[in-house]
Amino acid sequence: MLLSLLLVITSQCKNFPYNRYPIYIENQSLSDICLYVAWGGLGGISYPDTILSFKNELIIKSIKSGQTYKDYYGGSLDDMLFSLPKDTLSIYIFSKDTLDIYPWTIIQNEYKVLKRYDLSIEDIHILYNRYGIPIVTYPPIEVMKDMKMYPPYGSD
Repeated sequence: MLLSLLLVITSQCKNFPYNRYPIYIENQSLSDICLYVAWGGLGGISYPDTILSFKNELIIKSIKSGQTYKDYYGGSLDDMLFSLPKDTLSIYIFSKDTLDIYPWTIIQNEYKVLKRYDLSIEDIHILYNRYGIPIVTYPPIEVMKDMKMYPPYGSD
């Protein structure tokens, strides 16, 4: 009886099962990296704000060379992008060594980021793999050359 009731309740719930939509960040560099995905929300920022005003506790530490980090959003990535002030998702890449050596105030003041991607919905769609999952690569690959990033593509 309890199982039947649970099935009836959950089948009428619009958000069941709870879908989580991934974005993968792939470290193809020879060094460990750390990252911050600017979903916004408490303590976070979102584009066009690109100042390092978020807390360093929000940075994902550490993605080893050759590894892929999977981050998830609780709705569709398109919906998430449309909810941001400029329909753009920023992803900040930091050197793990830099974060280990320097205090956060110096990293903020000197803007010690390896790369910041400012990805539009079109950019995210270009990065989809055959399973419909966007894969952001550091360092950027050729398909990313026209995407907005700082420093610009090819200047590394």
